[in-house]
Amino acid sequence: MSFHDSERSRKPPNAHSLGRYGQAEKKEKNDILKLKHFESMKRLTIYFFILVITSNSFAQTFTNYTKADGLGADCINAISQDLLGNLWFGTTNGVTKFDGITWTNYTTGNGLVDNLIYSLESDKNGAIWIGTNTGVSMFDGTTWINYGIEDGINYVNSIAIDYDDNKWFGTTSGVVKFDGKTMQHYRMTDGLIHNSVLAIAIEKNGTKWFGTPKGVSCFDGTKWTNYTTKDGLAADYVGAIKIDSKGNKWFGTLGKGLTKFDGSTWKTYTMADGMISNYIWALTTDKEDNIWIGSSNNGLSKLDGSKFENYTTKSGVISPYVHDLLIQNNSIIWVGTYGGLSRLTINNTNNLIENNFIDNFTLYPNPTRNIIHLRIDNMLLSSELTINDLTGKLVHSESLDKNETEINMSDYHVGTYIVSLRTPKGILNKKVIKL
Repeated sequence: MSFHDSERSRKPPNAHSLGRYGQAEKKEKNDILKLKHFESMKRLTIYFFILVITSNSFAQTFTNYTKADGLGADCINAISQDLLGNLWFGTTNGVTKFDGITWTNYTTGNGLVDNLIYSLESDKNGAIWIGTNTGVSMFDGTTWINYGIEDGINYVNSIAIDYDDNKWFGTTSGVVKFDGKTMQHYRMTDGLIHNSVLAIAIEKNGTKWFGTPKGVSCFDGTKWTNYTTKDGLAADYVGAIKIDSKGNKWFGTLGKGLTKFDGSTWKTYTMADGMISNYIWALTTDKEDNIWIGSSNNGLSKLDGSKFENYTTKSGVISPYVHDLLIQNNSIIWVGTYGGLSRLTINNTNNLIENNFIDNFTLYPNPTRNIIHLRIDNMLLSSELTINDLTGKLVHSESLDKNETEINMSDYHVGTYIVSLRTPKGILNKKVIKL
């Protein structure tokens, strides 16, 4: 398989790319069975990790998934996680949701605008935005809304959502900003360095960065600033951008390695420094600001600031052609590739225990008309419970000092609410429906 073959399903040729809801009683019984199965699997998982820890064997292992396991297709072009923790995988045959137990596939038959998915992003209300070959779909778990060629959107290579909940779509004909009502287009005539936008990243101050085949554009809302190899980029073809917690910008180039820009100084890393490949198509960071680098031809690397750790098919990655990366709870890296999905558990026992703890959080009954009961296994001190409506408005907050509690929701408006448990070891969000 050639590099060109591996990337063809991910990007359209004219993108200048080489590759991206019976009866109530029956339902209640099914839900109980599912919960019991889930808790049983959790106990087995914790037992496994105890064995790992006590044996002092900390080898990192990959678990791989394909269409045979439930994915819509083997080729994974995009990965995202929604407000409730569900994982979404954009494939060449629709989008797949994974809730930790069940795989659910959505295609044009369900309401998706197109089955060829290039990009995914989740908004603050938990809806998933899906960039496709012929437009964008929004799915809130019930309703589909599509925006297509008639809206001036096509070939949506990348999606980012800013702090004001504006959606930014990177297309082959410029950038589109969508505020929920109006589509505003930005092209080369406005200051964008090239109309084919492959990657988008947004700083905490709202500044947007766009990666294109001809360099990088920075837009502060008023002014455009463009950067190329003349300024310090390793190559003009930038297919991935990530901004770390310190505000450093990382640019993945196609053929010339990884470039870091701290606002004044440019530094490039290549295979000569130990990186897996100079062809970079995906970037992400963990809480320690390690940079995870997905290559388009040879697996992935982790840069801890000074040295590289590399992972190839020999290490267990399902395919060398990496399209996207996602860090879950700072303990799991999901790797979307041309040949399937890989899941890597980080070699960090604290994070592993943390991840299992925050999943033992139960709400019942759900839906509810008045009282909701909350149960937490292995309660930690200094835990905070909050409830927000879907607009983000805080409607309840309390500190928890026991494993079980109840909340009276009888005065709440009918609708969906997000219950968040915040502990020293992590945060978990769950949806509750008030009838």
